[in-house]
Amino acid sequence: MKPLKHALIAQKRYGGQWSDYLGIHTFFDTTKAAYAGRGHRMFLHQDFGVRCAERIFGLEAINSDGVRLKVADLGNDHLVEDVGRVPTIQDWLDRLPALDWLRSPARISSYCDYREDPVAAAQGRYGGPAEAYAPIVEFFDEPMALAGGNRLARLVTHNSFMIFIAERIFGMAIDAGGKPVSTRQVAEDLIMARYGFIPTLQDIAKDLKRDAWAQGRYAGHGIKRRKAASPTKSRLEEKQPA
Repeated sequence: MKPLKHALIAQKRYGGQWSDYLGIHTFFDTTKAAYAGRGHRMFLHQDFGVRCAERIFGLEAINSDGVRLKVADLGNDHLVEDVGRVPTIQDWLDRLPALDWLRSPARISSYCDYREDPVAAAQGRYGGPAEAYAPIVEFFDEPMALAGGNRLARLVTHNSFMIFIAERIFGMAIDAGGKPVSTRQVAEDLIMARYGFIPTLQDIAKDLKRDAWAQGRYAGHGIKRRKAASPTKSRLEEKQPA
């Protein structure tokens, strides 16, 4: 389903104009610009992707009718309309084939300090306080935490596409004690340390198992269930008259 169709459904469900929702729904499909295969959904069409949307758009959105909505609800709507439910990261990992390059990742000696303590390594390399780098490292490791410690979940963020999402979230540069440090550089160092190269979405998802669920064949059932739910559950509050 194209972002515009998602936005038109949101307009019918929550009011306002379709343009109120287009940015959020377009975000979830930006992975297709990096990889046109169906496997592109693995990287934002899950609970972590919804969290990313909240970081970029905020926890709430206000439509042109003045209705305040949870961005998470709009994100969940998108996922249900595409695949019939809100997948977890593990749902996608269960469909991931064995990746030959992951079995014996290259170990680059210049990044060995990152494998021990990436926050301290970034601080040592670029200066400033450790807390300047911790949020970026935590972001790239968050999928693993959501997947119960499964290291394969790092693939959701450890790729060339998600580096640019990190820039949207943290900015092009972070403030490391008054000194600007490239967000992209910190992210690239982390991925290089762990894999020896920076995978693309295609490197990870090109052979993703294409079962009925992953291909979106159950989306119709999910949309029906979503329609049956009261939209007022997603509204935080109505705009009060002056």
